[in-house]
Amino acid sequence: MRWLYVSCALSLCGCESILGADFDGRRRTDELDASVPDAAISDGETDAIAAGDAEGDGRVSTTSIPCGDTRALDMQAPWPTFGYCQTRPGRSPAKAPKKPTIRWRYLLESSGLSDRFYGQPVITRDGTVVLFAAVQTQTFFDAEVIAVRDGKLQWRTGLGQGLVQLSSGFAIGADGAIYTALGSIVVALEPSGKVRWSAPFQSSFESASAPLILPDGSVVVAGGSCLKIYDKDGSITGSACSEDGTFFPSLALTPASQIIALANAKANATQGALYTYSATGQKIARTPFSLNPESGVAIGANSEAIFMSTTSVLEVANGGIVTGQVPAGSLHMDFGHPVLTLDRAWFATEFSYDLKAHTVAKISNHNSGMGVAFGDGLFAFPMRRDPNEESRSMRCIRQDQTEAWTVPLDFTSDDPSAPAIGADGTVYMAWGKTLYAVGDL
Repeated sequence: MRWLYVSCALSLCGCESILGADFDGRRRTDELDASVPDAAISDGETDAIAAGDAEGDGRVSTTSIPCGDTRALDMQAPWPTFGYCQTRPGRSPAKAPKKPTIRWRYLLESSGLSDRFYGQPVITRDGTVVLFAAVQTQTFFDAEVIAVRDGKLQWRTGLGQGLVQLSSGFAIGADGAIYTALGSIVVALEPSGKVRWSAPFQSSFESASAPLILPDGSVVVAGGSCLKIYDKDGSITGSACSEDGTFFPSLALTPASQIIALANAKANATQGALYTYSATGQKIARTPFSLNPESGVAIGANSEAIFMSTTSVLEVANGGIVTGQVPAGSLHMDFGHPVLTLDRAWFATEFSYDLKAHTVAKISNHNSGMGVAFGDGLFAFPMRRDPNEESRSMRCIRQDQTEAWTVPLDFTSDDPSAPAIGADGTVYMAWGKTLYAVGDL
């Protein structure tokens, strides 16, 4: 998907006045319920309903997911931010479908041959799937936010030209506001898709992280060489900059509400770094490592940061001490993210890292994008077995890599988005111009 970066680089002149861009908030066809009750204060874990519980909503309590303080995040939404919650485990408490099929599909309404969805969706509490689309104009690719529920368009909001492929995702606040960052701006949307506010972010056009929402409601975004902290109204209240190269487009929040960021090595340097910041942007620790980050970062059950460098899987304990470093080769993709299941970290279905034994195993016969995990430990991902094959599918495997199920998909684009999981275990994923819902009927 590097062509999207090129298209943005070629259109910088169209981004100079992006704050004055015409935000195209189109009226939705079915009004969302804007009433949102007060969020409960989290005790640091997502409590799931036990399997077989009389409430029968498909959730399972095989293990708790350490999500930290989530009072400002809408945890009544089944997938409120990139990686499920702000420790970025990539795992939902919902259990996996048993006999899934394509429940519905939505085709992006656009005329450009290169138009497509991208990025990991979020899912609101009423089941609306919100994700990005790149929509081609005569000279640019516009970034649009698309909202779909039960296969029907709810609303779509244009955010400006030249910003495509510069965001890693969204975060839904406790009041239903949807936050994102694209290149040079940070945006807050109402649940209806109307722009609540927009604020300048960075002058460069490096990729932006998915936002973090701190317990006080402040929003944190990283991109280029700096991260910035915004108040609820879009005012900048703090910032911090890398002493190394640019930040990797991934932020995580520890259970103690410390901000974790990865930085690339400077030009001609040989070390990147993991940064730990306070909620106000004060640097707590800088942990160098060889070469560059190759994946995003997730926070484990003991508050350790888990990620991959160019050649190794690393664990960094709370306080910035490297407690594990295991050679693993390199990921063959532009952007990966660890997904934490019961006892493993999965890296784009290429490597599996045992969180207890601290060993790495190669995963064979997979060629896919980023996956997601269920509460019962199963792991689902978009897959093509061979780059030369046209067949595409959603596949689910168990911890021992045996197949649980495969659902063929009827589109042949090369670039799947990262999936997200709904409250009942349905997997939502876009491939090219098609958004799929894969689950039990």
